[in-house]
Amino acid sequence: DCFWAPAMAGCPLRSARSLPAWRLPKLASETGDAQAQAILQHSNYRGRTFWFQMGMRPFRSFGLYGDVGYARATVDGGLVLARSGVAALQALPGSYYSRGVIDLWRVEIGIQEEFADRVVVGLALGLMGIIDSHTSITPSGGAPANPALGQAAERTDAALKSNGKVPSLTLRLGVDLI
Repeated sequence: DCFWAPAMAGCPLRSARSLPAWRLPKLASETGDAQAQAILQHSNYRGRTFWFQMGMRPFRSFGLYGDVGYARATVDGGLVLARSGVAALQALPGSYYSRGVIDLWRVEIGIQEEFADRVVVGLALGLMGIIDSHTSITPSGGAPANPALGQAAERTDAALKSNGKVPSLTLRLGVDLI
C-alpha cells in the first residue's frame, strides 16, 4: 500500500506504513524508481490499530487452543511537495494527505501450558488476511489534483486485497491471574 508510488512506478505490494521507520529506506530502494524512492523517504507516516481477539481452549489438560480476531488499521501519510526530494514536485505548492483503512481477520491455533500455577507459555501458528481496504489521497494547500491519485488509491486497495495474507508465529509468555 505505497500511497504515492503505484501510479508512478512498479511499487512493491507491501505497506510502507506498516514497516518500522528504519525499514523505509530499504523499501524505497526496492522500488527501482528514483522518484518513488525520494517520495517514500520524504513522506511522514503514522497509524493506529484496534484489535479484538477471542479464543477457546477446549481441553485444559492438553493445552490446545484456537483464536479468531479482527483488526482495523488506520494509516495516515503526508508529503509536503517542497520537501519531496523530487525536483519536479519541489516547485509545486501544497501537500498530499493519504489515509488508508484496512480491516483484517486472523485465525490461530496453538498449544499453551501453565507452569508453577501461574506462568503461561504458548506457541501458535496463524494466518492473517485483509477483509477490506479503503485508501484516499487528497491534495491540500494548492497541490495539483490529478486523476492519477485516485488510480493510485484504487491500485493500492486492489493490491492489498489480492495479496494480503500473512502467516504468523506467536510466542506467548504471561501470568494467569484467574
